[in-house]
Amino acid sequence: MNKKIGYAVAVLVFVLLIGGGAWLYNTLKEPYDTADTGDKIEALTAYDFTVYDADGRAVTLSSFAGKPVVVNFWATWCGYCVEEMDGFEEMYRRYGDEVQFLMINTDDGARRGEAFLEAKGYTFPSFYDNDAEAVRAYAVRSIPRTLFIDAEGRLVHDRPGMMAASQLEMYMQSYFGVS
Repeated sequence: MNKKIGYAVAVLVFVLLIGGGAWLYNTLKEPYDTADTGDKIEALTAYDFTVYDADGRAVTLSSFAGKPVVVNFWATWCGYCVEEMDGFEEMYRRYGDEVQFLMINTDDGARRGEAFLEAKGYTFPSFYDNDAEAVRAYAVRSIPRTLFIDAEGRLVHDRPGMMAASQLEMYMQSYFGVS
């Protein structure tokens, strides 16, 4: 009889643990949508920063208020960054009137970065994080990394890693409603 009670208690504890774990999982995952390749985050006001164009003029993220912004951190030495550039160029040519592209070179400097872009024929606007202000604002530890900021200045998605043009377009359609 004691053996049967022991088994019954063990089964009951097991069922409660599994049920509690399932309830906790469902409760905690509510604010996230993991159906795509990344997680949706609750929209937060984007941190402002200053970067510089090829001529050394200061440009702030907040200067693009009212227009959705795609911020991409890249460098010429980063193989994944270079690999995804064609997709960014394609999306810039297609949606550049609707979406501001802020391609931020993290450490090559304007001369080297501009030479690279010119040699490849890229026309998207590129900026240089000379003071590492943008990198610090978003704690960029690895590149490529892409941020999606809506027209109200809220960070709606933070996507680490390389993206294909189709993924970039999917995010822009989802968050910015471009078509």
